[in-house]
Amino acid sequence: MGGVGPYIYRWRGYRDDGEHLSSFTLSSLVASSPQVTLVYPDYSYYFFCTVMDTGVTPNTTGTGFVRVYETDGPIARVSVSPPIFDGRASTDATGPFAGWMIDYGGSTVPTSLEGDLQIASWTNVCGAATSCGSTGLLLNYGSLTQLGIYRVQLSVLDSVSNSQAATEYFTVP
Repeated sequence: MGGVGPYIYRWRGYRDDGEHLSSFTLSSLVASSPQVTLVYPDYSYYFFCTVMDTGVTPNTTGTGFVRVYETDGPIARVSVSPPIFDGRASTDATGPFAGWMIDYGGSTVPTSLEGDLQIASWTNVCGAATSCGSTGLLLNYGSLTQLGIYRVQLSVLDSVSNSQAATEYFTVP
């Protein structure tokens, strides 16, 4: 990317619901293109890489990420525009609908996606103990009254009961 090099790479990964991937095997935390073995086949993941160019003074650093869908069947995709949550762009979600869940993470909103993924404590709004009120891939949930960070998760099934879940983060200003 126009740098001088040599470069230092630092990789880290999270399941899209925020679980840090301490249970995955990354071939190298410092290689430019490592390989990874995932252990949860029904979620999507974010892999972040910070690259430092040590050949310039001062050293320059940049961070990017890639989202990976690991599934044997459908891919859950959620478009977030509160109070509407739209899962109709999900791929191969042809079986029975699996469900929605919304969680509240607090009034302090992180400044980055990686910060969203690192929130340790969530309070369930709907989907665990109480229904979110949808039986399909479209959810209209107008009861988000607390300001702050939320996450919505959609779980879908395909025609042979393979499952996949996707989590998206959003704020209520």
